Amino acid sequence: MPSEYKQQVVDYKYSEIPEEPKYKKKKKKKQIKRSDHKHIYVPCYFNYNTYIYINHKKIRVYVPGTYCSVCGRIGDRKFESIPIEKTNPNWPVFKKELLDLNKYVGEQCF
Repeated sequence: MPSEYKQQVVDYKYSEIPEEPKYKKKKKKKQIKRSDHKHIYVPCYFNYNTYIYINHKKIRVYVPGTYCSVCGRIGDRKFESIPIEKTNPNWPVFKKELLDLNKYVGEQCF
């Protein structure tokens, strides 16, 4: 009995390899999304619901930045905070969250 087992192992070990390889699934390549227009960036403010205290008064602040007026893609954002009193009233204000990684503007504040 042990000799039959050994013979089977040897036969299996040295058996011919099939010429057709096993099916190998191809991975999809990552495609870079391209826009179909030239971005036109317009200045705006982002409302992150942050406040500062000046003379014991709680004042809301906005963060200046830019967005594309065609598709809404967010451009540059500054790291400075500007109190509402010193902002330009003609610029639009968009709601954003502090940890929001979305690259497009959301709803506009009024």
